[in-house]
Amino acid sequence: MIFNVARPIALKALQNPKILGSLLVGTLGSQQAGEIQNQLSLGNITLDDVYDTLINFASSPAASIISEMQTTPSGEVYAPDQEQIDAERKFNEELNKNITLPSETPLDQILSTPETTTKPEPLITPDVPEEKTKVEDVGFTESKRDPSDFIMTAEEKKTDVTPKIVYSPQDSILKNEIRPVLSTDLLKPQYLKKLKKDDDISCGQCYAASEAAFHMYGKENGFKSYVLNSKTFPEELDKGETHWFLKNKEGEIIDPTAEQFGDTTIPYDKGRGTGFLTKNPSKASQQIIDRVNQNNAQILSGPEFVSNAAKLKDTKVKIPDVLEYLDSGKKRDIFNEKDYKAMLDEGLQEINYQLQQEVTGEGWYDEGVREAMEIAPKINPKFANNPDLKDLLLFTTAIASSGVNVGLDFKVGLQVADIFADTGQIPLTNPKTGSGWTVRGSNLAKQLNLANNYIQKNGLPAFLEFMHSEVQGRDIQDFRKEYGNLGPSKGVRMEEYYSGHRAFGPKIGEFMANLYGVDDNNVTDMWNIRGMNRLMGGSMYVRDKDGKILSNKDGTVMENTGSPTKEFKIVFDKYMTDLSNLIGKSVRDTQAIRWYLEQGLYTALGVRSVPKDYGTAAQEVLDQKLKTESDGTIRSSKTSNIKGTPPTKKAQGGSISIPQRRSLVNDGLVDINTVIGKINYGN
Repeated sequence: MIFNVARPIALKALQNPKILGSLLVGTLGSQQAGEIQNQLSLGNITLDDVYDTLINFASSPAASIISEMQTTPSGEVYAPDQEQIDAERKFNEELNKNITLPSETPLDQILSTPETTTKPEPLITPDVPEEKTKVEDVGFTESKRDPSDFIMTAEEKKTDVTPKIVYSPQDSILKNEIRPVLSTDLLKPQYLKKLKKDDDISCGQCYAASEAAFHMYGKENGFKSYVLNSKTFPEELDKGETHWFLKNKEGEIIDPTAEQFGDTTIPYDKGRGTGFLTKNPSKASQQIIDRVNQNNAQILSGPEFVSNAAKLKDTKVKIPDVLEYLDSGKKRDIFNEKDYKAMLDEGLQEINYQLQQEVTGEGWYDEGVREAMEIAPKINPKFANNPDLKDLLLFTTAIASSGVNVGLDFKVGLQVADIFADTGQIPLTNPKTGSGWTVRGSNLAKQLNLANNYIQKNGLPAFLEFMHSEVQGRDIQDFRKEYGNLGPSKGVRMEEYYSGHRAFGPKIGEFMANLYGVDDNNVTDMWNIRGMNRLMGGSMYVRDKDGKILSNKDGTVMENTGSPTKEFKIVFDKYMTDLSNLIGKSVRDTQAIRWYLEQGLYTALGVRSVPKDYGTAAQEVLDQKLKTESDGTIRSSKTSNIKGTPPTKKAQGGSISIPQRRSLVNDGLVDINTVIGKINYGN
């Protein structure tokens, strides 16, 4: 048997593949040796596990040789080679042949003695007469106690040899955390079939629960995994069944599933130390850990949380730092009625908090866009008295908004509309750089091409009229196919009616309609989704079906701000509508207020994010122009003579007629707040 002092030396020797292979083959045979080496290479077991396996074969030649490993004067580790192992095995085999078996002579004959009549002399002969021989005569003091005091009764001889079980103080803590999250969906089918109606919830879940406890606490605090089987725990385990638990050097036990055995004493002292099958938590174990973390997580929402938010660390904070922090919030299900009401209540409180700030975000769409349109002619005279060109400016701004900050998209819109005023063509790429207008240039070019093809055939006024009209889904899809050779717009149903903006996708189309003031949509842009993900908790990243966080090709984690599923979009829209009704404002304003709240929160956490509306963006461009009299990103050319004349033929898209069109921008935006207020409250 290898003694403890030799363990570090032995482990160091086992790192040598040749030594390891020789010992395993000599001890277990080539087939089992190959399997152990395979599991070791996969990381399912460790060298400690291999060491313990070899120790269990203490009578083998290999184990005897391991025990003789010692450090040489040079500091190198000595270990036997295969020839030495084979030689010792052969020696033991020969030794066994020379062993003399016990005699077959009957035992009573061996123990019998010859009869004799001689009376043996006493070993001690007293020098005094027998009658005078007393205790005090030989130098002893006579005891005053009753002789029965010196006789041990059967009851006194009985000793309790059952080892005392000492549970770690952490055991009850982990039980209270792990047991509530155990469920039958964590069980494999073969264990699920064995469950009885009255079985404890922890039945069959000892492995995953113990593994979770190991990674949550045990690994860093000196606990190792142990296992019992049907031989060491026959009272409760059938053949093939096992029970896992944790134990440290002091003998303290952590067993999250001990309750499954009721009052039966678990023989922890008979457990065999062995590693878990995988280095990292198994799927079921990770689910338990995630559930415990969620139960222990705080709710990262509400005005108190937002108002007390502080920088996450002293060093530079980046978006991934904020996402990781917010992802740890208590998870809530927006499809669950109770969670939905809680989120709605907190959303209302957060909006009321934001409305108390100096800049609230209210009026971002209506007032901000109106102000931008008033400033546009001062930036470029071509927009003066040309409502169609202003409408095109809003269109190109909306199209360019995907993936860029407010302000940059407005500058792109100014340049595209300016070039169109001179050429009558929408440029698909930036003529100065030869590349795309934004970081999403290729997709933007497809959208611009779709619009340009329609305009070239039907004219700008017809295009704008189509954009602002209610059309059927089939007209949307026909428009995309005929003028852009594009596939169907996601989520559009043939018989339902949509604003023409929907031809440019669900997110951009709804955002565009909001900019024009013809609709009141919940736009699922980045900041809006970030806010909702925070309210839901644990939803900041894209995950697979098992909950594992996914990464991009470059290794960066994927933030969950893409297009939502149809089911989620429906309940998200309902949430925003309910929230807007509670505060008596439009969905557009409700969303804008939430934008400002969320960006303010990120700034407080350490990532500066200052919200901006289009009125502010337009003023910045004008200030730059006035200062330099030459803006490097805005072309300066003569005012175009393009007039907004109605087309002489019907616009494409079915039953759409073209009346004399009113410019939404020039004549003023719809006061959607007033309209909704009358609908909701009758005033």
